[in-house]
Amino acid sequence: MLDFHQEEFPEIDAGIFEDRRALARVCSTFRVLVTEVCVEYIVVHRGEELEHVARLLKRSKPNAAGKRLGEKTTRVDLKIIGPYNPKLIATLLTHTPNLLVFVNHNGRTTGVLGRLPSELLQALITHGKHIRRLEFDSINEAPSLHDIIDIAESCHSLESLSLRCIHSYPNDPDVIEKLPIVNFNALKTLLLNRISRPAGTARPPDYSTSWDPLPRLLQSEYQAIPPARTAAGMGFFHTHGRKFRMLKTTTWSVGSILPEVLEQCNNLDSLVLVQGSAGPPRFPSEVPNIRRICITPYAEETARVPPHIFTSALLEPLDELIAALDGASYGSLSEVRIRNIGAYDGLVEYGLWLDTWWRRFNIRGIRFVDKEGCSYENVVDPGEALLNTVRG
Repeated sequence: MLDFHQEEFPEIDAGIFEDRRALARVCSTFRVLVTEVCVEYIVVHRGEELEHVARLLKRSKPNAAGKRLGEKTTRVDLKIIGPYNPKLIATLLTHTPNLLVFVNHNGRTTGVLGRLPSELLQALITHGKHIRRLEFDSINEAPSLHDIIDIAESCHSLESLSLRCIHSYPNDPDVIEKLPIVNFNALKTLLLNRISRPAGTARPPDYSTSWDPLPRLLQSEYQAIPPARTAAGMGFFHTHGRKFRMLKTTTWSVGSILPEVLEQCNNLDSLVLVQGSAGPPRFPSEVPNIRRICITPYAEETARVPPHIFTSALLEPLDELIAALDGASYGSLSEVRIRNIGAYDGLVEYGLWLDTWWRRFNIRGIRFVDKEGCSYENVVDPGEALLNTVRG
């Protein structure tokens, strides 16, 4: 299984693509070799690039082993800003039969709500039987609930699904009652990220800024819409919980039902908790299987605030969360990670606080680390460092 950093932030150093371009200019033999390497992981930023890649794969001829160029492709990332021809994605997927990872970030920066193009959806349904990981990280091309159901019925090898939002949910009770049971037979990781709010116009009535409807509508029996943030969605975990190896959730949405959720996810290896300024969820007294817990801030954009606001709005709720986590008994826990990014970017300035928790976890044989997996041991805050300098 990928570690937290790889799973949630799988970007590759951009310098690697510069190196490939330089090697391709050396000679024709290098150009052929570099082309074969490049198509293993394809990243598309513009419509023109998509057209070029689709044409390259479509026109490629079998090599000595009878393999075409696209058969080497295992990952495709779409990060297109601006217009493009969605039919070319069908061409791309048609000629990449061994694709394992498909990431859609198209138009991510505009914030305008739009639905996943039908051509892209149909291409995934038709050619995505081997795909193990899907990421829909753009509000501009968001799948509807019906799209998710269609994908689940076709992508039988899917192990990891990451969603930014759902374009639309059905509102008609008759339609909801006839929704099929979704069988993510191989799913191990479900990432429900912070939901984007549509830019500009008023929010459509079938667009939800909460994940509450998703598990409720994917469970096996339809019920009248219950109050949000209750155990109403437990049917989803009864059906799919045993398949998960990683679960990401906000602390305020899981609230008091976390023990019941974890009980159904009895094969869970990793738990990612998105923390804001709310109080901690209720932890079970015993957590036998989880090996890693990661805490990440709700706000991932770096924003410096005065120390007293950081303490009251961020550090104190975080301290309460870790204290609640520390109160449980663990059979397999080996790592607690706090991702010092965004709102937590200034966390390393609170060395005494970090040292206190490092010591507590160290006594239990649990690593207490930052976003890169580096230990929080011996982190010295600026005030203490200044005193040490004065002491000489």
